[in-house]
Amino acid sequence: MKRHTGMMRVFVVLVALTALAACGASSAVSTSPTTAPAATTTTRAVKAVIPESSGVPLRTALRAWDSFPVAASPRPLVMTSDVVSAPALGFPSVETKEAFLTGLFVAPGPLPAGPAEADGYRVLSATDALAVMRAEGSPAAGAPYEPAPLHITNVAFDRASFATDRGKRTLPAWLFTFEGIQDPAAVLAVAPEDRFPLPNDLAAGTSVGARVADDGRTATISFVGAEEGTGPCSAEYTVDQLASDTAIAVIVREIRHQDPPAGVGCTDVGYSRHVKITFEKPLGNRVLVDAKSKGPVTISG
Repeated sequence: MKRHTGMMRVFVVLVALTALAACGASSAVSTSPTTAPAATTTTRAVKAVIPESSGVPLRTALRAWDSFPVAASPRPLVMTSDVVSAPALGFPSVETKEAFLTGLFVAPGPLPAGPAEADGYRVLSATDALAVMRAEGSPAAGAPYEPAPLHITNVAFDRASFATDRGKRTLPAWLFTFEGIQDPAAVLAVAPEDRFPLPNDLAAGTSVGARVADDGRTATISFVGAEEGTGPCSAEYTVDQLASDTAIAVIVREIRHQDPPAGVGCTDVGYSRHVKITFEKPLGNRVLVDAKSKGPVTISG
Protein backbone atom coordinates (compact mmCIF):
# COMPACT_ATOMS: atom_id res chain seq x y z
CA MET A 1 0.00 0.00 0.00
CA LYS A 2 2.94 2.33 0.65
CA ARG A 3 4.22 4.36 -2.27
CA HIS A 4 7.59 2.62 -2.78
CA THR A 5 9.97 2.82 -5.72
CA GLY A 6 11.16 -0.31 -7.47
CA MET A 7 14.19 -2.50 -7.04
CA MET A 8 17.55 -0.71 -6.66
CA ARG A 9 20.66 -1.81 -8.53
CA VAL A 10 23.94 -2.26 -6.75
CA PHE A 11 26.95 -1.00 -8.71
CA VAL A 12 30.17 -1.13 -6.68
CA VAL A 13 33.73 -0.42 -7.87
CA LEU A 14 35.89 -3.50 -8.64
CA VAL A 15 38.71 -4.30 -6.26
CA ALA A 16 40.93 -7.24 -7.35
CA LEU A 17 40.31 -10.49 -5.46
CA THR A 18 43.46 -11.92 -3.85
CA ALA A 19 44.36 -15.44 -2.82
CA LEU A 20 45.06 -14.40 0.76
CA ALA A 21 42.79 -15.84 3.46
CA ALA A 22 40.22 -13.34 4.69
CA CYS A 23 39.51 -12.53 8.28
CA GLY A 24 36.09 -13.45 9.76
CA ALA A 25 33.49 -15.32 7.71
CA SER A 26 33.88 -13.33 4.52
CA SER A 27 33.82 -14.88 1.05
CA ALA A 28 33.15 -13.94 -2.53
CA VAL A 29 31.91 -15.92 -5.49
CA SER A 30 32.30 -14.89 -9.11
CA THR A 31 30.59 -16.07 -12.28
CA SER A 32 31.86 -15.27 -15.75
CA PRO A 33 29.28 -14.11 -18.32
CA THR A 34 31.17 -16.07 -21.02
CA THR A 35 30.54 -19.44 -19.31
CA ALA A 36 27.47 -21.65 -19.40
CA PRO A 37 24.04 -20.26 -18.37
CA ALA A 38 23.45 -19.56 -14.68
CA ALA A 39 21.58 -22.83 -14.16
CA THR A 40 24.74 -24.80 -15.02
CA THR A 41 27.32 -22.46 -13.48
CA THR A 42 29.60 -24.28 -11.06
CA THR A 43 29.41 -23.03 -7.49
CA ARG A 44 32.84 -22.01 -6.25
CA ALA A 45 33.58 -20.69 -2.77
CA VAL A 46 36.67 -18.46 -2.75
CA LYS A 47 38.16 -16.94 0.36
CA ALA A 48 38.91 -13.33 -0.50
CA VAL A 49 39.61 -9.96 0.98
CA ILE A 50 36.40 -7.94 0.95
CA PRO A 51 36.95 -4.37 -0.24
CA GLU A 52 35.83 -1.61 2.11
CA SER A 53 33.23 -0.54 -0.47
CA SER A 54 31.47 -3.81 0.40
CA GLY A 55 32.78 -4.32 3.94
CA VAL A 56 31.27 -1.16 5.41
CA PRO A 57 27.65 -1.87 4.35
CA LEU A 58 28.04 -5.57 5.20
CA ARG A 59 29.15 -4.83 8.77
CA THR A 60 26.49 -2.14 9.18
CA ALA A 61 23.75 -4.50 7.99
CA LEU A 62 24.84 -7.24 10.40
CA ARG A 63 24.75 -4.83 13.35
CA ALA A 64 21.15 -3.94 12.47
CA TRP A 65 20.19 -7.60 13.06
CA ASP A 66 22.26 -8.27 16.19
CA SER A 67 19.17 -8.75 18.35
CA PHE A 68 17.37 -11.26 16.12
CA PRO A 69 16.38 -14.23 18.35
CA VAL A 70 17.66 -17.16 16.28
CA ALA A 71 16.90 -19.62 19.09
CA ALA A 72 13.27 -18.52 19.57
CA SER A 73 10.57 -21.12 18.98
CA PRO A 74 8.52 -20.42 17.03
CA ARG A 75 10.82 -18.22 14.96
CA PRO A 76 9.40 -14.65 14.79
CA LEU A 77 7.89 -13.56 11.49
CA VAL A 78 10.19 -11.37 9.41
CA MET A 79 8.03 -9.53 6.89
CA THR A 80 9.36 -8.58 3.45
CA SER A 81 6.08 -7.19 2.13
CA ASP A 82 3.69 -4.55 3.34
CA VAL A 83 1.20 -5.72 5.98
CA VAL A 84 -1.65 -4.23 3.91
CA SER A 85 -2.53 -5.73 0.53
CA ALA A 86 -4.71 -3.82 -1.92
CA PRO A 87 -7.63 -5.52 -3.70
CA ALA A 88 -6.21 -8.13 -6.10
CA LEU A 89 -8.03 -6.88 -9.21
CA GLY A 90 -7.39 -3.22 -8.49
CA PHE A 91 -9.80 -0.31 -8.46
CA PRO A 92 -12.58 0.83 -10.82
CA SER A 93 -11.38 4.45 -10.85
CA VAL A 94 -8.47 6.70 -9.99
CA GLU A 95 -10.55 8.26 -7.22
CA THR A 96 -11.24 4.95 -5.47
CA LYS A 97 -7.58 4.00 -5.74
CA GLU A 98 -6.51 7.34 -4.31
CA ALA A 99 -9.00 7.00 -1.44
CA PHE A 100 -7.48 3.62 -0.57
CA LEU A 101 -3.89 4.90 -0.78
CA THR A 102 -4.84 7.91 1.32
CA GLY A 103 -6.43 5.75 4.03
CA LEU A 104 -9.96 7.18 3.78
CA PHE A 105 -12.45 4.58 5.02
CA VAL A 106 -15.93 4.62 6.56
CA ALA A 107 -16.58 1.62 8.81
CA PRO A 108 -20.04 0.05 9.35
CA GLY A 109 -20.63 0.33 13.10
CA PRO A 110 -18.93 -2.02 15.60
CA LEU A 111 -16.30 -4.30 14.08
CA PRO A 112 -15.79 -7.95 15.06
CA ALA A 113 -13.18 -8.75 17.70
CA GLY A 114 -12.07 -12.03 16.16
CA PRO A 115 -10.09 -14.77 17.90
CA ALA A 116 -7.34 -14.04 20.40
CA GLU A 117 -4.95 -16.45 18.62
CA ALA A 118 -4.72 -18.18 15.25
CA ASP A 119 -2.08 -20.51 13.80
CA GLY A 120 -0.02 -20.02 16.96
CA TYR A 121 0.08 -16.21 16.64
CA ARG A 122 -1.56 -13.51 18.71
CA VAL A 123 -4.20 -11.70 16.63
CA LEU A 124 -5.16 -8.06 16.13
CA SER A 125 -8.83 -7.10 16.41
CA ALA A 126 -10.61 -5.80 13.32
CA THR A 127 -10.60 -2.32 14.87
CA ASP A 128 -6.83 -2.41 15.24
CA ALA A 129 -6.46 -3.76 11.69
CA LEU A 130 -8.55 -0.87 10.35
CA ALA A 131 -6.30 1.54 12.25
CA VAL A 132 -3.27 -0.07 10.58
CA MET A 133 -4.87 0.32 7.15
CA ARG A 134 -5.67 3.97 7.82
CA ALA A 135 -2.17 4.68 9.17
CA GLU A 136 -0.60 3.15 6.04
CA GLY A 137 -2.27 5.81 3.93
CA SER A 138 -0.38 8.78 2.55
CA PRO A 139 -2.16 11.57 0.61
CA ALA A 140 -0.93 12.14 -2.93
CA ALA A 141 1.32 15.17 -3.19
CA GLY A 142 -0.39 18.05 -4.96
CA ALA A 143 -3.76 16.31 -5.33
CA PRO A 144 -6.37 18.91 -6.36
CA TYR A 145 -8.96 17.63 -3.89
CA GLU A 146 -9.47 14.94 -1.27
CA PRO A 147 -11.19 11.87 -2.74
CA ALA A 148 -14.45 10.53 -1.34
CA PRO A 149 -13.86 7.87 1.34
CA LEU A 150 -14.41 4.19 0.65
CA HIS A 151 -17.34 2.59 2.47
CA ILE A 152 -16.55 -0.74 4.10
CA THR A 153 -19.40 -3.19 3.51
CA ASN A 154 -18.00 -6.32 5.16
CA VAL A 155 -15.22 -7.33 7.55
CA ALA A 156 -14.19 -10.99 7.88
CA PHE A 157 -11.42 -12.86 9.64
CA ASP A 158 -9.64 -15.22 7.26
CA ARG A 159 -6.18 -15.81 5.80
CA ALA A 160 -4.15 -14.19 3.04
CA SER A 161 -0.73 -14.49 1.42
CA PHE A 162 2.14 -12.27 2.58
CA ALA A 163 5.86 -12.28 1.76
CA THR A 164 8.30 -13.13 4.54
CA ASP A 165 12.03 -13.76 4.58
CA ARG A 166 11.18 -17.46 4.31
CA GLY A 167 8.94 -17.06 1.28
CA LYS A 168 5.24 -16.53 0.72
CA ARG A 169 3.16 -17.51 3.74
CA THR A 170 -0.59 -17.86 4.21
CA LEU A 171 -1.20 -15.99 7.46
CA PRO A 172 -4.17 -14.81 9.56
CA ALA A 173 -5.67 -11.66 8.06
CA TRP A 174 -8.63 -9.33 8.24
CA LEU A 175 -10.40 -8.91 4.89
CA PHE A 176 -12.13 -5.58 4.24
CA THR A 177 -14.69 -5.40 1.42
CA PHE A 178 -15.54 -1.98 -0.06
CA GLU A 179 -18.60 -0.71 -1.86
CA GLY A 180 -18.01 -0.75 -5.64
CA ILE A 181 -14.75 -2.71 -5.46
CA GLN A 182 -14.75 -6.38 -6.41
CA ASP A 183 -12.02 -7.84 -4.19
CA PRO A 184 -11.28 -7.19 -0.51
CA ALA A 185 -8.14 -5.66 0.92
CA ALA A 186 -6.17 -7.83 3.35
CA VAL A 187 -4.49 -6.66 6.56
CA LEU A 188 -2.07 -8.96 8.35
CA ALA A 189 -3.73 -9.95 11.62
CA VAL A 190 -0.59 -11.25 13.34
CA ALA A 191 0.11 -8.95 16.29
CA PRO A 192 3.34 -6.92 16.21
CA GLU A 193 4.57 -8.84 19.26
CA ASP A 194 4.91 -11.95 17.09
CA ARG A 195 6.77 -10.14 14.30
CA PHE A 196 10.39 -9.05 14.41
CA PRO A 197 10.68 -5.25 13.93
CA LEU A 198 12.67 -4.17 10.89
CA PRO A 199 15.58 -1.70 11.23
CA ASN A 200 14.40 1.89 11.59
CA ASP A 201 16.72 3.11 8.82
CA LEU A 202 15.75 0.37 6.37
CA ALA A 203 15.93 1.62 2.78
CA ALA A 204 12.90 1.06 0.55
CA GLY A 205 12.86 -2.40 -1.00
CA THR A 206 15.73 -4.83 -1.46
CA SER A 207 18.03 -5.18 -4.43
CA VAL A 208 18.34 -8.98 -4.39
CA GLY A 209 16.32 -12.17 -4.08
CA ALA A 210 17.56 -15.62 -3.13
CA ARG A 211 16.96 -19.32 -3.44
CA VAL A 212 18.64 -21.53 -0.82
CA ALA A 213 19.28 -25.24 -1.37
CA ASP A 214 18.10 -27.90 1.07
CA ASP A 215 21.60 -28.12 2.57
CA GLY A 216 21.23 -24.52 3.81
CA ARG A 217 24.69 -23.62 2.48
CA THR A 218 24.28 -23.21 -1.27
CA ALA A 219 22.37 -20.14 -2.41
CA THR A 220 21.56 -18.47 -5.71
CA ILE A 221 21.41 -14.69 -5.44
CA SER A 222 19.24 -13.01 -8.09
CA PHE A 223 19.23 -9.35 -9.05
CA VAL A 224 18.90 -6.95 -11.99
CA GLY A 225 22.14 -5.93 -13.70
CA ALA A 226 23.90 -5.33 -16.98
CA GLU A 227 23.78 -7.84 -19.80
CA GLU A 228 26.20 -10.76 -20.00
CA GLY A 229 29.12 -10.60 -22.40
CA THR A 230 32.49 -8.94 -22.86
CA GLY A 231 31.44 -5.68 -24.51
CA PRO A 232 31.59 -2.18 -23.01
CA CYS A 233 28.01 -2.36 -21.74
CA SER A 234 28.28 -5.83 -20.21
CA ALA A 235 29.51 -6.93 -16.81
CA GLU A 236 30.04 -9.88 -14.55
CA TYR A 237 29.21 -9.92 -10.87
CA THR A 238 30.49 -11.26 -7.59
CA VAL A 239 28.63 -11.48 -4.29
CA ASP A 240 30.48 -10.51 -1.10
CA GLN A 241 29.13 -11.93 2.15
CA LEU A 242 29.73 -11.56 5.85
CA ALA A 243 28.15 -13.66 8.61
CA SER A 244 27.30 -13.30 12.29
CA ASP A 245 25.44 -15.49 14.78
CA THR A 246 22.13 -13.86 13.81
CA ALA A 247 22.40 -13.02 10.09
CA ILE A 248 24.28 -13.35 6.83
CA ALA A 249 24.64 -10.13 4.85
CA VAL A 250 25.26 -10.14 1.10
CA ILE A 251 26.05 -7.43 -1.42
CA VAL A 252 26.44 -7.62 -5.20
CA ARG A 253 29.59 -6.12 -6.67
CA GLU A 254 29.77 -5.30 -10.37
CA ILE A 255 32.84 -5.97 -12.54
CA ARG A 256 32.84 -3.94 -15.76
CA HIS A 257 34.96 -5.31 -18.59
CA GLN A 258 35.56 -1.93 -20.21
CA ASP A 259 34.11 1.55 -20.28
CA PRO A 260 32.00 2.44 -23.32
CA PRO A 261 33.76 4.57 -25.97
CA ALA A 262 33.26 8.32 -25.83
CA GLY A 263 29.83 9.26 -27.10
CA VAL A 264 28.46 5.72 -26.74
CA GLY A 265 25.80 5.24 -24.08
CA CYS A 266 24.61 1.98 -22.57
CA THR A 267 20.92 1.14 -22.42
CA ASP A 268 19.07 1.43 -19.12
CA VAL A 269 17.45 -1.96 -19.69
CA GLY A 270 18.06 -4.29 -16.75
CA TYR A 271 18.77 -7.99 -17.15
CA SER A 272 17.98 -10.81 -14.76
CA ARG A 273 21.29 -12.07 -13.36
CA HIS A 274 22.19 -14.84 -10.92
CA VAL A 275 25.27 -15.69 -8.86
CA LYS A 276 25.71 -18.89 -6.86
CA ILE A 277 27.44 -18.66 -3.50
CA THR A 278 28.26 -20.97 -0.60
CA PHE A 279 27.86 -20.03 3.05
CA GLU A 280 30.55 -21.16 5.47
CA LYS A 281 27.82 -22.64 7.70
CA PRO A 282 24.14 -23.44 6.98
CA LEU A 283 21.83 -20.42 7.14
CA GLY A 284 19.58 -22.07 9.74
CA ASN A 285 17.29 -19.62 11.54
CA ARG A 286 19.52 -16.67 10.73
CA VAL A 287 18.23 -13.85 8.51
CA LEU A 288 19.63 -13.36 5.02
CA VAL A 289 20.10 -9.59 4.69
CA ASP A 290 20.61 -7.30 1.71
CA ALA A 291 23.51 -5.10 2.86
CA LYS A 292 22.49 -2.30 0.49
CA SER A 293 19.15 -1.70 2.24
CA LYS A 294 19.66 -3.61 5.55
CA GLY A 295 16.40 -5.34 4.68
CA PRO A 296 15.62 -9.07 4.89
CA VAL A 297 15.82 -10.99 1.62
CA THR A 298 12.83 -13.06 0.52
CA ILE A 299 13.99 -16.65 0.09
CA SER A 300 11.86 -18.28 -2.59
CA GLY A 301 10.98 -21.94 -2.53
